[in-house]
Amino acid sequence: METCAVCGCEDASCNHCSNCGAPMCQSCTDAGEDCPCDENLEVELPDMEFENEGSALRKATPDNPRIFACPTCGEPNRLTGLDVQRHYQCDDCADRAEAGVP
Repeated sequence: METCAVCGCEDASCNHCSNCGAPMCQSCTDAGEDCPCDENLEVELPDMEFENEGSALRKATPDNPRIFACPTCGEPNRLTGLDVQRHYQCDDCADRAEAGVP
């Protein structure tokens, strides 16, 4: 089972956000709940809101939780909704790619 990006339950296995691909449970889908990425589509955070110096990943906050897996390595809880919208990968994968390491 996957964690629902909306309510956090562990019952999200067959529904996904059409914007970012985040898992959503059937209850949230049936209720028409929006994925957290919908709330952040136009949000730009200042530079001080990056996770780490030298990182492109956004800082996790209550409104932008780090609940998404990295699309490259598959490790869970590596990206926020804002990171997913920007098609980022986790810092470890980005560092390996920049170094030319597969």
